[in-house]
Amino acid sequence: MNIVPQILRNAVSGVFPVLFLSMTILSISVGLAAGNEDPLAESFLSALEGATSTGQVADFAKLCAEKEDLGVSALRQLKAVSGTRPLADALAAETIWKLFTMKKWNDGLCELASELLDSPDPAAVAYADWALSIRTGWENSSETVPWSEELAEKPNWFAKWLTFPTERFAELDYWRVAGNYGVHHSLKALRSSSQKFMARTDGLLREILNSEKTTPEKRRVLETYRADADAVLQQIMQTEDMLTARQLYVKFRLAARKIVMANPDLDFQEILFTKRHSAHGLRNITGSQYPWTHKPGGDLCVKRGFDPEDPVRGILNGRLGPGHVHGTDLHWDGKRIVFGYAQQPVWPLPKPTHTGDAHWFFELRPQTPPLHLYEVSVDGSGLRQITDDPYWGDFEPTYASDGSIVFASDRSSRSSECGNFRADHSVINLFRCEADGSGIRMLSDNKDIDRYPRALANGLIGYTRWEYQERHFTEVHAFWTIRPDGTYAEAAYKQHIKVPWGLRDVRDIPNSNRYVAVATGHHTLAYGQLVLFDLLGGPNDASRMTTLTPNITTGEGPSVKNRVPQGGLVENVGRYAGPHPVSETVFLASWSSCIPAHNGRLGGDTQFAIYLVDVYGNRELVHRERILSCDFATPIKSRPRPYQIADGRILANAPAQSRKEMQTANSEFPHPICYVSDVNVGLPKEEQGKARYLRIMQRVGWPMDQEIGAMRWAPGNAWEQIFGYWAWAPAREVGTVPVEEDGSCWFYLPSNLPVYFQLLDENRLEIRRMRSHITLEEGESRGCIGCHETRAQVVAPQPGKLPKAFLHSPMTPQEPEWGSENLLAFETHIQPIFDRHCITCHGPGNPDGPDAPAAKMNLTSEIDPTTGMMRSYSTLFPHGKKSGSMVSTEENMLMVSVSNKHSGAEISQVRQFGSSRSRLIRHLLDDPEHAQEVRGKMSEEEWIRLVTWVDANAPYYDTFFNRRDPENPIPSRSIRKTFPISYYHQNTK
Repeated sequence: MNIVPQILRNAVSGVFPVLFLSMTILSISVGLAAGNEDPLAESFLSALEGATSTGQVADFAKLCAEKEDLGVSALRQLKAVSGTRPLADALAAETIWKLFTMKKWNDGLCELASELLDSPDPAAVAYADWALSIRTGWENSSETVPWSEELAEKPNWFAKWLTFPTERFAELDYWRVAGNYGVHHSLKALRSSSQKFMARTDGLLREILNSEKTTPEKRRVLETYRADADAVLQQIMQTEDMLTARQLYVKFRLAARKIVMANPDLDFQEILFTKRHSAHGLRNITGSQYPWTHKPGGDLCVKRGFDPEDPVRGILNGRLGPGHVHGTDLHWDGKRIVFGYAQQPVWPLPKPTHTGDAHWFFELRPQTPPLHLYEVSVDGSGLRQITDDPYWGDFEPTYASDGSIVFASDRSSRSSECGNFRADHSVINLFRCEADGSGIRMLSDNKDIDRYPRALANGLIGYTRWEYQERHFTEVHAFWTIRPDGTYAEAAYKQHIKVPWGLRDVRDIPNSNRYVAVATGHHTLAYGQLVLFDLLGGPNDASRMTTLTPNITTGEGPSVKNRVPQGGLVENVGRYAGPHPVSETVFLASWSSCIPAHNGRLGGDTQFAIYLVDVYGNRELVHRERILSCDFATPIKSRPRPYQIADGRILANAPAQSRKEMQTANSEFPHPICYVSDVNVGLPKEEQGKARYLRIMQRVGWPMDQEIGAMRWAPGNAWEQIFGYWAWAPAREVGTVPVEEDGSCWFYLPSNLPVYFQLLDENRLEIRRMRSHITLEEGESRGCIGCHETRAQVVAPQPGKLPKAFLHSPMTPQEPEWGSENLLAFETHIQPIFDRHCITCHGPGNPDGPDAPAAKMNLTSEIDPTTGMMRSYSTLFPHGKKSGSMVSTEENMLMVSVSNKHSGAEISQVRQFGSSRSRLIRHLLDDPEHAQEVRGKMSEEEWIRLVTWVDANAPYYDTFFNRRDPENPIPSRSIRKTFPISYYHQNTK
C-alpha cells in the first residue's frame, strides 16, 4: 500500500512539518520543474487538492514561509501544472494569500499573484487579488504611500492589479466571504453555501413582493430573476467538477444580485461618499480627530448607479489643496453637503503620526492647519469655508433642523484624562454655528468626549457620549440626544449597558423608531458590528439591541450576540463602518476585511469598500477603490426636513422674535432652573424621608492651552490604579440646596457647567451619588422625579398636589465656605482639621506614647516616603497585604470608602460608597468619645468640609502639572486653577 499520500497529508496538516519541509517543497520545485513524473510531488499535489479546510493550506503556507525561495518556486510550479490539474491555481493563490496574511510577501510572490489574476478559476483570481490588496494596504498604512495610482514607475504586478476590470469586483468579493469559510474546498460545502444564499435572497424577495412600491411589471421581472438564479443553482447541485462548480457559483451570485438590486427602496440613482486613506494613527475615540489622522488624498465623490463599474465623479477635485475629508452630511434638500476638511500642504510631518504617540501632538498642532468646516453643492458649485479657527479643529458636521450646523470640535480647551502622562490629547465636544459660520457656541460640555453628531428626524441631535466619571473608561460610550439649541441633553440608550462598550455613528432609520449604529470598543475607530436598537424599553434595555453581523466582533470588548430575527450577515472577518439606512431592513455600509489584524498602530483595517447589506444576509458590493477607503455612503435624494423644535431657552425679559435675536440677546437669559418633585422616588423604603440636602458637584476637566498643552492632574498612565487618584478628575462643590419635607427642591444652576448631584441626609452624609453629569443652557428649565442616574419612565406627580419647593422662588445654591471656585484637596481642606482636632492623640505626640493604639493611627502632616503624601493620607488608605499594592482591596481596612473608577457601567446604589460607608465618618458619629469631639469642638463648616471631601472620592491634590516649564525640565505640579461662577438671579423668598 502506498502510504506516501497520507504521510504528506499529515505533513500538510502539521503532524510532521519539520521532517517533510525540505523534501516536499524541493520535490515540487525541482521535480515538477524538470517535467518529471515525480510520485512524491504528485502525491503532494493530490494531498493539497484533497484538502478539506483552509487550515491545511495554511500549514503548507507556513512551510513555504520557512523556506522563502523554495516556497516561491514550489508555488510557481503549482501554477505551471494547472493545465492538467485545474485546481492548482487556487491552491497557489490561497497559499500566497495566507502568506500575505502573515506579512510574508515579496515581489516574486506578487508577480505570481498577478499572473493568477488570469486564471479561469474564480477562487484563484479572488485570492490573488486579495493578497495584493493586503500588501498594498498594509504598506500604505504608515505616513508614506509607496503604492499609489500616481506612482511613476510601477512594477508589472502592481500595474496589472490596478487595471483589473472593475466589472469583476463583485465576483472577487463573493469569494472573499466564501473562501474564508473554505467552501471552495468541497462540493458539498459550495452547494450548501449556494442554497443558503438562495434562502437569504428569497427572504428579501418576499419583502419586495409584499411591498406596495412593487409594480406588477417589477413582479414579473423579479420572477424572471428568481428563475434564472434557480436554474444556475440546479447546475451547481448537479455538477461533479469543482472548477465548474466554482464558476457556476459566481454566475449564481450575480443572478441573485439582480434581485437584491431590484429593491424598490433603492429609490435614488446617486450615492455620495468619501474617498480617503484609512486612518494610520492611534485607533481610539481619543486621537482620531486630528488633521494628521489620515494622509492627504481622496475627495468627496458621487457615484451614479449601484454596480462597481458605474461612473464616479469628484466634487472637490483638488480645489482645497492636499488634504482629506473628515465627516460629511447631506442637506435634507439633497443638494448641499457640509463637511470637515483637513488641509495638509506639508506631508509627511516632521514627527511620526502613525505611532499614535500623543506627546508629539502639541508640537504638531502649530505645524499643520486645523480641520475646518466647508459647504459645497452636490454639483460642485458654491464651495465655501464656514469655520476658520487658527488652532482648534472642527469636523463631523450635521445640518440641524433649525438651519444651524452642529459639529464636533476640540474648542473646549481641555485635555483628555486618558492615555499616558506624556499625552496631549484634546477633548471633543459639540458646538453649533449659523449656516454662515457666525454665532459659534458650545452645545455640550463634557469633560470627556462628545462626538459623531447626527441630525435625527425628530429634530434632536443624536451623538456618542464617552464619559468615565468614577467609572472605567471602556464601558460607557452611550447614545445621547440634545436639542439644536443645546437644551435637554439626555442619555437615550446604553448608559448602563455593558455590551457593547461603545455605540458610534448612530443614525435613525426612516419611518421607524429604530436606529442603526456601529458597535465597537474604546481603543478602536468607529469600526465594528452593525447593530439595530430602539428606545421602547427605556435607556437600559439591552434586549432591544440586535446585530446584523453576528459573526463580526467589535474589535475590543464583548460583542452583541442577539442577532436580527431574519438571521443577518454571515461573514466572520472584518469590520463594518458608516452605516446609512435605506429602509428598516436595507443599509449602505462600508466593510474592510481587516486582514492582517492591526497591531494598535498599523493594520489591515484599510481599503474599506461600500456595500448594500440587508437583515436577511445579502451583501452586494457597490463601490471599491484599489488604494483608498470609501466611507460615509449616503443616498443622494431629498428627505423631509427634520422636525423643528422650538428654542428651549426662556428669556428673562421680553421674548425674542427669532432665534437670531435670541442668539444676540444672551445677556438676557437667566441661569437655568432645575427642579426635583420628589427625591424619594426610586429610593428603598428605609431611606425615604431621610433626604435633607442636594449637593451640586462638578468633576473638573483637565485644562489645555496653546502654551502649556495638557495640564494633567494625575501622574502616570490612565489604565493604572495610582495611589491617591481614586477618581479621573478633581472635584469642586458648586453648592447645596435644601430638600423640602415632601422631597422636592427647586434651584438655579450655573449655565454651561457639567454638574452631578449627591443626595444627603441630615448629617450631610451621602445617600446616593450620580456618577454621570448634565449641563444646562442659559434660560433652560429642567426637572426630574426621584434620585437616579437614568430612568426608563417618568413618575407622574400626585394630582392636585403642588411640591412645596414651588411655593417659593428657586433657590440659589449655598456655596461652601471654602469657595465654590476652588478644587477640593486633602492638604488644603482636610489636614488642617486633623491638626486642630486629631493629632494630639493620633500621632507620635500621644500622651500615652507613640506605641499607643491611637498613636499608630498617624494623622500628622509628616511626609510618607512611600507615597510622597502626608502620613495621615496613607493612614486613611492603608497599604494592601500583597507586596507592591498601594492600597488594600479589603474595604474593612479602609478608613474612607471611595467609588472604584475602574468599575463598570452599572447604576450606582444607595449608600454604596462615600461618607455613609466610611469607617472614619461612622466612627466620628457613632463612637461616644469622638462624637463628643465632633459636637463640641468641630465646627459645622469643618464637618461639612470633611464629608464633602470624602464624597468627592478623597482627592489629594488641587493642582495640575506643568510639563513645559522653560525653567524646570522636570514636570512640576505648579498650576493652580480657580473656576469662578456667578448667578444671574440672586435667591429670593
